[in-house]
Amino acid sequence: MKGQKIAIVGGSVAALLLCLAGAVITYRAFDSADVAKAKLDDTLKNLQSVYHRDPFPCATNIWTVKTDNQKLEDWNQAMVDKLRSESVVVATNDLTPSGFIDRLTVMRNELVKLSLANGDKVFPDNFAFGFDQYLISSSMPHPDNVPTLALQLLMVDALMRQILASHVASLSQIDRTIFENSGSGSASPGASASPGRHRHGAEPAAPSPAVAHAPASPSSSYPKQHFTIAFEASESALDEVLNRLASMPLFVVVTDLEIHRLERGLLAPPERTAGADNKTTAPAAGTAPTGAAPAASATGPLPQSQRIVSGPDVSPLLKVQMQLDVYTFDGV
Repeated sequence: MKGQKIAIVGGSVAALLLCLAGAVITYRAFDSADVAKAKLDDTLKNLQSVYHRDPFPCATNIWTVKTDNQKLEDWNQAMVDKLRSESVVVATNDLTPSGFIDRLTVMRNELVKLSLANGDKVFPDNFAFGFDQYLISSSMPHPDNVPTLALQLLMVDALMRQILASHVASLSQIDRTIFENSGSGSASPGASASPGRHRHGAEPAAPSPAVAHAPASPSSSYPKQHFTIAFEASESALDEVLNRLASMPLFVVVTDLEIHRLERGLLAPPERTAGADNKTTAPAAGTAPTGAAPAASATGPLPQSQRIVSGPDVSPLLKVQMQLDVYTFDGV
């Protein structure tokens, strides 16, 4: 009997412990469910508040956005006014086709004279600066095309003066945006007709649909004129060209630059010629020696001035083809 009582008491204690453990687990489960339910209710309230919120911004935000937008418009207009004031202004409303030809001839003569002032021949013979149709072919422009041609003429004149001031070795090509249509179709950049094909009294070329400017690229917000210039220059002269174009009053953007060396960039080391080191120059009668540096021996190294194989002074010329856009801001 005593063992049976002990077993009953032990079983009762075990059952009581199991009941307590179950109660604790149940309480914790209900507590976690209450926390999850509270979070779910808060999330639902937030979603409902967002759903029922007024979709339109408040008056304060509307005023802030309008003020910022006005500031941006004022800043953009100030930039455009600044660029317009520094860009080319063409007062050619009364310029006739013959007047344009005269101005083109004067510009070419001035640029050729300016290039010869440095003692070097920069332009080839009969160079037309991209206006071959009017200088070489003797074609008269249509009156409606004169304003844009005059604009291109002023741009070419400004670009050429900066390039000449950079002391390039030679300039072989300049192509402009061809917007006018000839009687037999559109002219291509750089194309030149044979002299004598047209007479000065011939019919002028047909006008293009655009009178004020050539059609701008769809990706461009402002009208522009595109030019292609090919020249030969040293490295320092090319640097000078780029710096001058960047500092011009015109808004010039170089879009592509293709550079090739005309010769090897590294020269072969010079060889000592026989008997060259044995030559001495005697001072003139009645004069004292100048204290020149002694010549190197036949077996010693060459002087430093004779051992230069690369550098700005001995580097070959570069053949450069430059694509650039000149933007205008009239009427913006």
